[in-house]
Amino acid sequence: MIRMEANEQGTLLPLRVHPGSRREGLDGTHNGALRVRVHTAPEKGKANDAICKLLAKILDCRKSSLRIVSGQNSRN
Repeated sequence: MIRMEANEQGTLLPLRVHPGSRREGLDGTHNGALRVRVHTAPEKGKANDAICKLLAKILDCRKSSLRIVSGQNSRN
């Protein structure tokens, strides 16, 4: 089960990210977080941008409405 958390600014969605993956998309859960795979390598924030773009497409929302609030330099 995914441990989402609502607050006054929106909803926090915990992610477990696998950058540089062969496959791209959602891949189940991992310890209460949504597992996300992207092709992009984890360099200079490119994987973070790819994650936002992928989630915006899946959630049918604008990329600008999503942001990474922690873990910019880690998988969680």
